[in-house]
Amino acid sequence: MSYINYMDRWVVTEVWFCADDESWVVTGFDANKNILDESSDYYHRKADAVEMAILYMESDRCDKVTIFGKNGREQRTILKGE
Repeated sequence: MSYINYMDRWVVTEVWFCADDESWVVTGFDANKNILDESSDYYHRKADAVEMAILYMESDRCDKVTIFGKNGREQRTILKGE
């Protein structure tokens, strides 16, 4: 997996659960599914993680947000402009 500069705009922001940290994580990815260097934010509450991911999209940092459940299954995708 390769990394790119954190300051670059990315394509998708994902919200997912990290069992090791028992935290919800917000991570940015480019079009090739590369993680942006140092782009993950950790939250205790899923609602906080989702809110941050949506704020990234609303500030034009990404085009969509994909939200996963604790089981790793995709629950919802929000596209910019929805």
